[in-house]
Amino acid sequence: MAAEAVTQQIKAACDGFPVAAAKTGMLFSKEIIKAVAAADVGQGIPVLVVDPVMVAASGARLLKEDAVEALCEELVPQARVITPNLHEAQILCGHPITSVEELKATAREIGDRFDVACVIKGAHLVSEQVVDVLYDEGEEFVFTAPRVDAVESHGAGCVFAAAITAYLARGELLSDAVGKAKEFVRQALLQHVSAGRHYPLNISWAEATFAG
Repeated sequence: MAAEAVTQQIKAACDGFPVAAAKTGMLFSKEIIKAVAAADVGQGIPVLVVDPVMVAASGARLLKEDAVEALCEELVPQARVITPNLHEAQILCGHPITSVEELKATAREIGDRFDVACVIKGAHLVSEQVVDVLYDEGEEFVFTAPRVDAVESHGAGCVFAAAITAYLARGELLSDAVGKAKEFVRQALLQHVSAGRHYPLNISWAEATFAG
């Protein structure tokens, strides 16, 4: 997709609705990343959540190599919070993460390096508990929940970042937004739906959560 088309889509959304917060996802190229960064400033979006989608849960690369630099330089500094998964955090910090303690240290490292809040999704650490770590302006928050034995979990990270964005749009503190988003995803996994041979997350399990 042409970068200009992305710019026009953002403009149309902001012209048509009072946008309180926005989330980015897989942006693919440096041209699109620069367009999104410019549109974020130009449209005056109050809160930006950057999900730095670089690597899928399977390990497949989703972002062009030359776009990583643009993401870090153009978009990440504008974010209220970034939400890398374990693979993406390793790319951002340049070293492996093999424990919860390393997860905590890396959230701090990334947060300080880019001067932004950082929550690392720790689902890919081998453990019975899923631990996510938020570092925000010198404070560390650790969120722990039992691992859900889901048939499929594709998209859980994106739903997590989207739920954080929704709660921030409602005026929640970041730490509260992350905790509530984690529970939202856990319930979406527990209450998955059947679709043919697949069992996707049920993101409609609590429609009343975001009503009113």
